[in-house]
Amino acid sequence: MPWFSAEQKAQIDHVFAFYDHEKNGTVPVQSIGEVLRSIGVPVPDGQLKEKVKILMANGKRTVDKSIVEEMAIEFMEYKKSEKALVEAFKRIATDGGKSGKITPSRLRTIMKFAGEKFSDDLIESMIKDTAEQTDSFGMIDYGAISKKLSK
Repeated sequence: MPWFSAEQKAQIDHVFAFYDHEKNGTVPVQSIGEVLRSIGVPVPDGQLKEKVKILMANGKRTVDKSIVEEMAIEFMEYKKSEKALVEAFKRIATDGGKSGKITPSRLRTIMKFAGEKFSDDLIESMIKDTAEQTDSFGMIDYGAISKKLSK
């Protein structure tokens, strides 16, 4: 099954051509984020910076359309996994997911028994890192946790 519909392919072609200033089938590495955002792909800044850094370290100054398409797929998959995590947290939240928050103790329990084994230190670090998303009652915004887990 192709990743992109004919309409999406046409949009990618159009946007890519716009950023292909040299008309040589490539765009500058620094323009990847703009290209992806122009075609509606959610681009996590941290991941984009890391990808650009790797490309630049490997001597790449430009990329062709296939690289941009691969990155688009990867970032779309990232967004899907983040949404899936939020949905999972909603199902296990004590209030049925209405508040978008979870207690630190419930988060610890969930993380201990998750399919992927997280160390106690990592769990505590994650809880500490989300302190700014904790409300006055000590409840953690699980959207923030999902973003951290998806990185």
